[in-house]
Amino acid sequence: MNHRAGALNLYEIRHGQTKYNEENKTVGGRSNDLPLDDLGSLQAVTLGKQLLKAGIWPDVVRTSPARRAQDTARLALSVMGCTLEPIIDPNLQEQSQGLWEGRSRADTIHRPKNLLKFAVHSYNAKAPYGESMQDLFVRGKRDLDTVVDEYYDPTESVTIFNFSHGNLIRAKAGYLKRWPPLKIYLDTKLTPNTSVTPLQYDGMNWRVEAVGMTELPDAIAA
Repeated sequence: MNHRAGALNLYEIRHGQTKYNEENKTVGGRSNDLPLDDLGSLQAVTLGKQLLKAGIWPDVVRTSPARRAQDTARLALSVMGCTLEPIIDPNLQEQSQGLWEGRSRADTIHRPKNLLKFAVHSYNAKAPYGESMQDLFVRGKRDLDTVVDEYYDPTESVTIFNFSHGNLIRAKAGYLKRWPPLKIYLDTKLTPNTSVTPLQYDGMNWRVEAVGMTELPDAIAA
């Protein structure tokens, strides 16, 4: 991504692995107290090394209130030697899964009647007391608008790290690329743990540079 003057460079970074991610059997959703597991901590350290090697340095760091996102930010920034204090923003929380959180995927999301509900009702389907994809689009767009309002400078190149969550990151990318809801909701392999999804705002429009990068080329910011 070309960090030219007048470009707002937003790196959407998914948190490191947790036990729910490893098992891939339990609905996480908010679950904001869930910590990284050992591999997740190692992934965060590796991420910091990759960002440093790629020459990507933040002017602003923002993070979800979730422990797993904050810990990923802390470990990655520490490796980089970056002393910026992350801004905790509730707009970066994961999609709420309501009454499904902490329950088996097989008994909730992957039940045939629920898959049918998501296929038929598309953007408006949701877990009981949870957020729909439409809700997530609105929140994601609100966050993009906030970033532009607060940080865009037509005379400067500004780089922001957002440490957040898979569904939210895919929703932002999907909103911009017009993906169908089921692709965003179920295709979790698009955004692996600690993957990087770079977006760029040019003063007029947002552009998705890539989705779910797990390796960063040297001097990507050059």
